[in-house]
Amino acid sequence: MYGAGKNKGQYSLEKVIGMNNGEDTLIYDGKSHFRNDFRAIDSNDIIKEGEMSNFQRVKLRFLTPARIKYNGKLITDANFEIVIRNLLRRLSSLAGVHCGEKWELDWKGLIERTKEIKTVLSDLVWKDWERYSQRQETKLKMGGFLGEITFEGDLTEFMPFLKLGEYLHIGKGTVFGLGKYEIVGE
Repeated sequence: MYGAGKNKGQYSLEKVIGMNNGEDTLIYDGKSHFRNDFRAIDSNDIIKEGEMSNFQRVKLRFLTPARIKYNGKLITDANFEIVIRNLLRRLSSLAGVHCGEKWELDWKGLIERTKEIKTVLSDLVWKDWERYSQRQETKLKMGGFLGEITFEGDLTEFMPFLKLGEYLHIGKGTVFGLGKYEIVGE
């Protein structure tokens, strides 16, 4: 028997709403077929938006716990290098697995330039969260940090990655909705 959760709860899809040019658009109403006139946003649109962003100061507001490992350990605070390293790893992995593309970037140079970006304000707090794993038959800790962190410097070349991260999230547990953040330009 298939279903969700420990007791295999049943569910049905009532509707699907997508974002189209900044507005909610009904894609599926639960009865009819999916709309075929819906234009999904694609990564090129997001990258272009990031390239047009010329911020010298940016705030990341974490809306769901960000669970980031650095040097094999969960971190409770982040700096710009850690954020970009994590984003680059995630984005290049997704591009390889889902698009069959290998990113040709100056990884070393890019990471080196992250050190020029300063953290000017960090208001991150740890939030514990658990989920039950049906497969492992146990509760799993899924905590991460929430809050805001502000970076300052020449962010131009990093903005496309940060914009993609808004949609694709950052850190571990993204499949559960963890690591969602929004960019607040300053």
